[in-house]
Amino acid sequence: MSSYDRQGNRRLATALLWSSMLVVGCAPTLESRYADSRGASINGVSAFVEILRQSGRNVDVWPAISARMQYRYQTLIVFDSKFDPLPARLCRDLEEMIIDGTLTTLVVVVRDSDAAVDYWRQMRDRSDSSEKDREAADKSFRSELALFQAAARPEFDSDSGTWYGLKRVDRSTDSTVRTIECASSEGPFSVEARWLLNRRLEPRSTAELFWKSGDDPLLTYEVHEAYDVFVLGSATPLLNGGLVDPGNRRLAAEFTKFIPETGRVAVALSSRWHDSDETESPSILQFLKVHPNGWVFGQGILAMLLFCWSRYPIFGRPRESISVETARFGRHVEALGNLLRRTRNTNYARQRIRDWLGPQSNSPNSPSKPN
Repeated sequence: MSSYDRQGNRRLATALLWSSMLVVGCAPTLESRYADSRGASINGVSAFVEILRQSGRNVDVWPAISARMQYRYQTLIVFDSKFDPLPARLCRDLEEMIIDGTLTTLVVVVRDSDAAVDYWRQMRDRSDSSEKDREAADKSFRSELALFQAAARPEFDSDSGTWYGLKRVDRSTDSTVRTIECASSEGPFSVEARWLLNRRLEPRSTAELFWKSGDDPLLTYEVHEAYDVFVLGSATPLLNGGLVDPGNRRLAAEFTKFIPETGRVAVALSSRWHDSDETESPSILQFLKVHPNGWVFGQGILAMLLFCWSRYPIFGRPRESISVETARFGRHVEALGNLLRRTRNTNYARQRIRDWLGPQSNSPNSPSKPN
């Protein structure tokens, strides 16, 4: 193997090494985007959406609430994207859309849990982890908990919240594993589940209580003139991280039974109204911040660079340059034509051809001809 080949192979190996580092390099941070319907976000709802579809329901996922849902769906499930009460304008427009359209069931999932907090708590408490790993997990736990508690401060009553209210409660001494008492058509039952609570759901007096944990209402049902409203006080049993717990999987299956089997179901991943002033247009930077879009984009750029690099003659064996001057017989024919045109002497031209076909004077194996 020539030095040229070795150099090209080394460059190729270096390029492959860098590409593998992009693929399996530094591990990405824990993905915790709330109500994400794609990917493996610990706070995502992709598993719950799949449960609905596997149960035979026709489900469409929407990034926000839209007026186009009015005549296309019979059930609307809204994951409240904020900790604040639903805006009065949104409640008014949503109620008008339900009354005038084909929607008959509204399900509001309150944002009052964060699977990332529970995840880092469990990682911190693992006995098989090293001291360094437990310290890093504890740092992440405290950071996630501080951010979550700062965002989940608002409290309001059921009148200002239209369908529900939220009250702040001290949960510092509460256990993360709760006994949820459930009502169903087969009769009451209880489930042990890992369920985080930060505030307390405050239903209206006209609402019926379906799920509760001690004094905490968890799932309420209210009948209106033209539609029914379900309010789930926390998204814990529907999140990807929560569904790791067997009790939450049982609750998710029971919750699915409240969704009508007939008609189409719309799942809104945000409580925003799509044409409101709060709607933000997506940007390329926001797209790249979502894992694994940034890694895929980086690998695509690397592939383009490798392709452009491969267009230069640095890969493979070096090419041998072959002289084609003696193989171009057309030049001799052209020279003969010019000779005949100038001399007009046929005998002379024939002699020149015999001389050219005979041993060449510049051949290394033939003797030189006398002049």
